[in-house]
Amino acid sequence: MANKEQQTIISAGVEAWNKWRRSANTTDIDLSGIFLDKAELSSVDLSKANLGMAYLFAADLSKADLSEAILYNAGLCNTNLSGANLSGADLSEADLRDADLSGANLSGADLSDANLCRANLSGANLHGAKLVCTQFAWADLSEADLSDSDIHRAVIRDTVLSGANLKGTALEGKF
Repeated sequence: MANKEQQTIISAGVEAWNKWRRSANTTDIDLSGIFLDKAELSSVDLSKANLGMAYLFAADLSKADLSEAILYNAGLCNTNLSGANLSGADLSEADLRDADLSGANLSGADLSDANLCRANLSGANLHGAKLVCTQFAWADLSEADLSDSDIHRAVIRDTVLSGANLKGTALEGKF
């Protein structure tokens, strides 16, 4: 359950949130289950935050810091995550259909069972990511770094992989 005080602060906008975050004496950020559809959160600091089962449909999280955040089963359809830092984040079972993750850092992230159908991951860093049973149908992974990632049982049908780095990747899926 989301922390009500934190929910109020994030609703006040990025500037108020980031200011609070710098001065707060807590690393326990709980925004699980929060509704932030179409929110303007570009460059927000949500590192290590619990956003499990949050609804962020069509939100702008471009250049946001979501490193090591919990986004388990989060609704992120049509969300702009371009240039975001999602390194080490838990995005397992997240719905990222039609999301823009171009240039995002997803190194070491867990995207197991995530839905990335029609997502733009061009130029994204997925080095060492866990992509087991991930849906990539019709996605764009051009120029993405998938080195040393685990892509077992993934659905990669009609996916653009031109220029992608697949070195050391455990690749097994439905093409």
